[in-house]
Order: sequence, then structure tokens, then C-alpha cells
Amino acid sequence: MKLQDADLAVQEYRKAHKMEMAAGTAGGSELAVRLGQALVSTHDFKEAIDYYEQAVQEQPTKLPLRLSLAELYMKLNQAQDAIRTLKATHEVLGDAETAENLQTKVKLLQLEARVHRQAGASDEYA
Repeated sequence: MKLQDADLAVQEYRKAHKMEMAAGTAGGSELAVRLGQALVSTHDFKEAIDYYEQAVQEQPTKLPLRLSLAELYMKLNQAQDAIRTLKATHEVLGDAETAENLQTKVKLLQLEARVHRQAGASDEYA
């Protein structure tokens, strides 16, 4: 995605988010994830982190938001923040063994392994 296209995407996603808020239908994590991804595409990482953190606070059970935030922290070499986010995600996920939860657990564990490998902590778990 070109930077100009990403800037336009951010503007449009923000408009859609405002419309959701005004209509009282906010809560869709897909739009929030897309807005966060668009912010990352513009290289506005601080705003993307701030946005994801706010969205997680507003929608604490929306696991894709938490995973996107952890992945962004990992990409920015902020391993401790990624690990903190992943631990909180484990707590929210709970023990229910639905198909969706099991899929999310797999994604969570894969991301956790990547963060620990990147941080050089994988030897601790051998």
C-alpha cells in the first residue's frame, strides 16, 4: 500500500469509526484492527499503539485487537510490552474450549514463541 493510499485509508476508517460511535453500534473489532493496520502502514507507530490500547480498553474481550497490539509491539522490538499484552490476552481468553478459542490460543502461542525467540529468551523454555 502506498503511503498516500494508507493516509486515505486512515481517514476513511476514522470516518467509519465515528459513524459507528454516533449510531451506537461500536464494538466491531474488525474495523478497529483495520484502522490500526492503516496507521502502521503510514509508519505512525505511536498513534497505532495508542489507538490499539484505547480500543482494547473499550473492547477488552475483542482478542484480535489484543493480538494486533502484541504483534505491533513485537515488530517494534518492544518485547516486554508484547509479553505483557499476551499475558493479559491469556487471562481474557480463559479456559473455554470452543473452536474459536482454540484457534485463538494457537495464534497466541505462536506469537508468544516468536516474541520470546526475538527477545532471545527461547532458551529459558527449552
